Amino acid sequence: MIEETRIQRGFADAHRHTVAQLYDAAFGSKLALAIPEEKKRLAVLAAGFDPQFALLAWRGDVVLGVAGFKTDRGAFTGALCWRFLRAKLGLWGAVRAMLVLSLFEREAAPNQLLMDGIAVAPSARGGGLGRGLLSALAKHAAEHGYQSIRLDVIDTNPGARRLYERMGFVAWRTERFEYLQWFLGFSAATQMVLPITRSEVPQIAASTDAQYWNPLVPELTVRCLEASLSFYTAVGFRVRFQRESPPFAYLELGQAQLMLEQEHAEGWCVAELERPLGRGVNFQIEVAAIQPLLTALQNLGVQPFQAPEESWYRVSASIEEGQQEFLVQDPDGYLLRFVQPLGARRIGRA
Repeated sequence: MIEETRIQRGFADAHRHTVAQLYDAAFGSKLALAIPEEKKRLAVLAAGFDPQFALLAWRGDVVLGVAGFKTDRGAFTGALCWRFLRAKLGLWGAVRAMLVLSLFEREAAPNQLLMDGIAVAPSARGGGLGRGLLSALAKHAAEHGYQSIRLDVIDTNPGARRLYERMGFVAWRTERFEYLQWFLGFSAATQMVLPITRSEVPQIAASTDAQYWNPLVPELTVRCLEASLSFYTAVGFRVRFQRESPPFAYLELGQAQLMLEQEHAEGWCVAELERPLGRGVNFQIEVAAIQPLLTALQNLGVQPFQAPEESWYRVSASIEEGQQEFLVQDPDGYLLRFVQPLGARRIGRA
């Protein structure tokens, strides 16, 4: 039985190191500019976090995600001040850390909750956990009288911006600092704001396992549901629910969802089915890593339609997003394209 995810405020000292590892996995490239040595950086983070300004996502006793926040009363990373850093890093280490961290410093406006970093474990990405943490944060903001949530999104992360826009965040203003791109790795950051009222908390799915329903779900007609289920469950899909007459299954992998229905006399078929089915279409499915899927397919004796390769696609005038991807046909010939995101980069940079 799959345990449900729960989201709670705060954490015990015993979990400080785990939370620091999650946070560093998400923001280590920036934090390494301030504190280059990983072991020392993790120790500083673990000691410096203020648990009362964080929401944690748990599955059982495992921490899968953290959302830090900042208000006019304090901040998740508020303890990372001069005195604290000097005690932990020494004089020159603290000078370096303060100079770099000051570039990312932002102040919370009155009646506003400011995001102080959100991080999800690699094994839990793509399952709506970040969405759930933001939903819980919106609820917390409404319950405590805050009027809005604010966050910053950098220009090299257009995927995150699209997610925030779908959740109701609105771009407020963009700060540009091209002169620091060589150092920071990005040249602009956009402030985005989500209005909050007590009567209308954003309806973002907080339960990442059972309540998220994708608004676009393909239904594939298959010749043998049992054979199809053997294939899809082997590559990581789980069955949310299943019916016997006609044979039907609703599948999900992270936030990707599919419906499978076995061919029957009253099915919605506009012409006679001939294999391979689904000619002219492929279904892109985002996963945290493609290698486990390739191993599972090898164990099934299934060869990819197209071997893994790295691809980069233009998403704006100056940004492209990369992914490792491969294609494989399911038992009926439907073409599936599994992709592992590689992040974004400026066009022209390797």
